[in-house]
Amino acid sequence: WIHPRPLLYRAVWNGDRAMVAVLVAAGADPDLRGCEGSPPLAVALHFHRSRIAALLRAAGAQEPDPQAID
Repeated sequence: WIHPRPLLYRAVWNGDRAMVAVLVAAGADPDLRGCEGSPPLAVALHFHRSRIAALLRAAGAQEPDPQAID
């Protein structure tokens, strides 16, 4: 069984900045989308998690479509 949400996506969703930092340092893909189709950066921006968003941007995450943030 494979979880439909990648670990990085789940860490962002849960607001776990330390885990996000560990995962991006280990090479996790900052643009790997969850089952809903949103990239992790869109999730961070939606929940106003600016420090997590900064980590994702530093890891090379692409800016999401503004409509994906609502």
